[in-house]
Amino acid sequence: MRLSEELRHRVREDLGLLAPFSRGQDITIRNCWHFSTDGNFSSVLFQDETDFIDGMNRVCIVSMKHKVVILAFVLMDNHLHFILHGDLTECIIFMQDYIRRTSVAFHQRHGVSHIFKGVPVNHQAVTTDRYLKTAICYVFKNPPCAGTRFMGWNYPWGSGGMYFRMDERWSSSKRIQHGSGPGSGPNEYDEASPRSEPAVANSTSDMSKNQRKRYFKTNAAIPDGLAMHEGIVLPYEYVAVDIVEELFRSTRSFNYFMCITKEDEIEKKGGYISRLSIPDNELRQCRDELLKERFGKGIRMLGTDERLLLGKLLKRKYNCSTKQISRMVSLAYSQIKDLL
Repeated sequence: MRLSEELRHRVREDLGLLAPFSRGQDITIRNCWHFSTDGNFSSVLFQDETDFIDGMNRVCIVSMKHKVVILAFVLMDNHLHFILHGDLTECIIFMQDYIRRTSVAFHQRHGVSHIFKGVPVNHQAVTTDRYLKTAICYVFKNPPCAGTRFMGWNYPWGSGGMYFRMDERWSSSKRIQHGSGPGSGPNEYDEASPRSEPAVANSTSDMSKNQRKRYFKTNAAIPDGLAMHEGIVLPYEYVAVDIVEELFRSTRSFNYFMCITKEDEIEKKGGYISRLSIPDNELRQCRDELLKERFGKGIRMLGTDERLLLGKLLKRKYNCSTKQISRMVSLAYSQIKDLL
């Protein structure tokens, strides 16, 4: 991941990498969060390989839009995990944006709407370097714990295969090892095939702007030079791999934490405790920006219909609870509970 020197310094400082290291002593860190969705909410987030490929590329697209640094992530079929650095509000918006786009994509491809409406998204603060290492390894161990046939560092749909490698190959996907999957057969550039354009592309530079727009399903500008293989932007392009490697310091330390990390170490500390929500004072700032952008006037000047529209915008963008929205738009909960 290409970070500016200023951002790199801030991340390293927040994660305690500039503090003196003393064996056996925890280092306090800040602005680091573990986000996850509730795997019991939906039976499926990603139904097949195409969903997973799109989901991987979507992480890249959404990360370019928000001021967050991804340290680690994994996409499971019915839930996901992200370890993020950044302002909490910005990280929340990143998560909501990713889930919203995933919901839209699922609807467009499978014809099922609102499948992720109200999905519980949880977060917890990661406050020490030891706990950060534990949380990262917990994320990587999700696939084998869920019964997949992959080890944590060899699971294709996440960043687990990015760390402590000899070079910039992505060794985690079977399609790379065996040359199977999308693009391995004839007609690799057949315009009728929705996945054909980047099948043999080694970089986004090999695709035209229109091809990128059509393949990645976004109007956002996709930069040149992003490394790809078999239709996937390689995660080291948008994950702070070198920062995580510096955190662990050695492969020996990385393997140690992979071996000792247990699920209950995370869950007893609140891995699924905190329901994602923006504090009222921060949400008011977001509300005021929407007021200025959409209505050009203050909350006191809005009529009831405009306040309801504002409430819907807040719910769609920030996944606020109905009670929180009632406070933001100054309407009684009983008036709006069945209208949002």
